[in-house]
Amino acid sequence: MILTGLLVFLAEARATTVAPTTFGEIVAQAEMILTGQVSARRCEWTGTGSERRIVTIITVEVQAAHKGTPPTHLELVFLGGTVGDTSLEVGGVPQFQVGERSILFVEKNGRKFCPLAGIYHGKLTIERDARTGREILVRYNRRPLTDVSEVGSDEGPVARAAAEPQNARQPLSVDEFAVHIRQELRKSSP
Repeated sequence: MILTGLLVFLAEARATTVAPTTFGEIVAQAEMILTGQVSARRCEWTGTGSERRIVTIITVEVQAAHKGTPPTHLELVFLGGTVGDTSLEVGGVPQFQVGERSILFVEKNGRKFCPLAGIYHGKLTIERDARTGREILVRYNRRPLTDVSEVGSDEGPVARAAAEPQNARQPLSVDEFAVHIRQELRKSSP
């Protein structure tokens, strides 16, 4: 009975396709946009009977709020994870490591299998650029974000390589990206 419920829920999650979207759409869709650091990660069983499933709960220490008013310590609930010798893997759901910093586009936390607008597009990992020492944003596909048009797209610098000189675009810094978020929010406010 439990296994049947998990298989149905998993089939629904696998059937979900991540449709390309735009930066403006993800900003509008998100209830909260924040910069934060993962302070804890745990997996547990939730639900009963046919609704029983494994979830991963990520605790994020919010460092900056770009949209909405997130709590200082935000728990995000994602379908999937490992408890004991039982694992539930859900394709497209981003993974998190304790200590990692990200900009997150949060929506419907606890109400859908992935609480990020655009699923994996809703997480931009903050890393230090080895060449410049600046903090930059890295997309789900490990490509640096060089333009907001790449948010929500599976294309990026590689797709534009033929049209532009190599290294013509520098990765966006965290601060530069925050400016773009503010500009997008101003565009959409009445």
